[in-house]
Amino acid sequence: MQGLIDSGKYKVIEVLESDDSYEACLCIDVMVYSGYRSCLINTYKSREAIKTFLPLLYNERLQECSSFRKLITANGSVSVVFDHNEGESFTEFFSKNSSLTFEQRQKLAQSLLLESLQLDLLDDRLAHRVTNVSNVVVDKGLMRIGINYMMPVKAEFREGFRSKWLGELLCMIFPQGKMLPLEIDEYIIRLLSGKYESCVDAYSDWREVSKNAEETFKLYAKESFFTSLFRYMREKKLRKRDIMC
Repeated sequence: MQGLIDSGKYKVIEVLESDDSYEACLCIDVMVYSGYRSCLINTYKSREAIKTFLPLLYNERLQECSSFRKLITANGSVSVVFDHNEGESFTEFFSKNSSLTFEQRQKLAQSLLLESLQLDLLDDRLAHRVTNVSNVVVDKGLMRIGINYMMPVKAEFREGFRSKWLGELLCMIFPQGKMLPLEIDEYIIRLLSGKYESCVDAYSDWREVSKNAEETFKLYAKESFFTSLFRYMREKKLRKRDIMC
């Protein structure tokens, strides 16, 4: 990959992945009016990769995605440019922040589900490449989750990937325990089972789940220690998402 892309508009800061057919680069938009924003550029180089990805990238719905910037065809390759979200690795953030409150976790889950709606604008053959935990970051200051659109050529496809991916992420956002509202566990189980065909469907259900979970959490907070423990034991059969995570 050259140090500059698209006639010098983008400067390469870091090559994230590279082989004969594909390259992903973290870049800076060096044009003054852009505010020197960072971006992620996926470049498809081989004839086979271009043949596969070009029709998927020339898609009006993809261009409606808020993170999409532009498509570049030059020098025998095809590049697609997306905004890049800065932040801490999703996995690392949750491994280091076990003391987050329920309200904070609710806010992060809401952020994730809202951000995921953009994936429904992508063809499944692109979207499933994005649904990798390594593409998810957390801005701790804003308590906001961002998704980066790294789309390698090689990626394993699985049925119901949007639903299952969201379920796996929510498993980390909401660790199990007697203070976690049952509605959240049941929702995560539905996600992990691949029930939702789209992120829109998942978000639509989440809005009701979240509202009910807030009320349930308030009720749990009033329970005595033993009442809470016995109630959690009774609910265990309904909370069996651990074997799916």
